[in-house]
Amino acid sequence: MIRTEIGDDVDIEVHEVVVTDGDEADSVLEVVQQGYRMHDRVLRPVLVKAGPKVVDESESQREVMGQDAGVDLGEGT
Repeated sequence: MIRTEIGDDVDIEVHEVVVTDGDEADSVLEVVQQGYRMHDRVLRPVLVKAGPKVVDESESQREVMGQDAGVDLGEGT
């Protein structure tokens, strides 16, 4: 079996996108059907629903906090 998790990047070598959500199909949103591999050969690709990359809320908050920390407001000397 080919391991695929929600949020993984779409890999055209092992994934076949059968449903898209939006214009971008960068990230796996749902596994429709499992795929199988024998040694290095893909016997059946993983059928996936793909869409824009899912942003983790805590990660986006850290980015905003990091941007705020780097801003010079010009207060004080």
